[in-house]
Amino acid sequence: VLQEVDPLTALKYAVQVMNFLNLLIERALRQRQQDQKKKQPK
Repeated sequence: VLQEVDPLTALKYAVQVMNFLNLLIERALRQRQQDQKKKQPK
């Protein structure tokens, strides 16, 4: 069931989604950096 969504609610939802994606990307990048450090012992 599709309901009419007011622009403000849609905007809030879009911001939440972007924040969530940003969180996932940051976590992935951090994990990759840690993996690279493990592969390159100094």
